[in-house]
Amino acid sequence: MGLVFNGRCFECGRWCQSYEDSNNFKDLLNGRILCCDCKKRLFHTAYTIGHTKSYLQGLEEMREKFKKLGKIKKYPGGWVFKTKVEAKEFLKSKNFLEYFNKPKEFSVFSMFLKRGWDKDTYYSKMHKSQCLLKTSRILKKESVWFPFLGLI
Repeated sequence: MGLVFNGRCFECGRWCQSYEDSNNFKDLLNGRILCCDCKKRLFHTAYTIGHTKSYLQGLEEMREKFKKLGKIKKYPGGWVFKTKVEAKEFLKSKNFLEYFNKPKEFSVFSMFLKRGWDKDTYYSKMHKSQCLLKTSRILKKESVWFPFLGLI
């Protein structure tokens, strides 16, 4: 039995039913579900930093309605990263420590980018990093694997 997904492809715009040989929701989150027409990923996953206690509470209470704020007036949007490791390493950076002095209270969370990296993020000169342009759904808290250190 495999996973059947009905949805609109973010690349070609067609509605399709994609069948995968996996029941694993992880495949969906990791972008392994492909469009039946153009064979591109149906979902784009990125990573962000969030206050652990607040984000876990938000995920529990709001579930799929819990989102990371994109760019609005006077707010450049949340930080966004292509990999979990980039996000975890950012917690130790001077850039992060300019805003927060307790990095251990923060964690890496995955999120959906509806239109993909190039359309839903931009480089913010203010934050000197990639930021979220469009408000996006937070999926879950991520564990980060560092070679030789293990799971963090």
